Amino acid sequence: MKLKHSKPTFLHALLISSLLALPLYIGSNANASDATSIVESRQQKLKELGKAMKTINQQLKSDSPELSLIQQQAKLLANHAAELPQWFPLGTGQDAGLDTDALNTIWSQPDDFTARAKDFKLASIALSQKADKAELATLMQNLKEVKDSCSGCHKTFRADD
Repeated sequence: MKLKHSKPTFLHALLISSLLALPLYIGSNANASDATSIVESRQQKLKELGKAMKTINQQLKSDSPELSLIQQQAKLLANHAAELPQWFPLGTGQDAGLDTDALNTIWSQPDDFTARAKDFKLASIALSQKADKAELATLMQNLKEVKDSCSGCHKTFRADD
């Protein structure tokens, strides 16, 4: 039995090209969805950092600071600071069409960004260590160093500061 072959038509070509392009389209949507999730997670963690610094500051200014709360929040700062550079994978900036304040300088000046993230990490670790030792007298200075490292980074790498 001989099969009859028909000439490809425009509809055949359109169908075939559509089927071939479908995985690319689905893949690009998955990547966009992943990037959006990464940005949302990053923003949530950055809010946690801000809240932790605010909590520590309030506690240090109170008449009876709650040491365990300071220690808990300082540990959160140190842990998040160690992870911070990983929150900014390539393709999660404004140039990807995402709703983020992260400027493209994060990716165009990676050495500077990494150095500033390291400063933040070291300041956060120092704060956490002082909190663990209950050295409340020096914690305000350590907290200032953490805040300064945040501000310095924001000036170069964040849109709305």
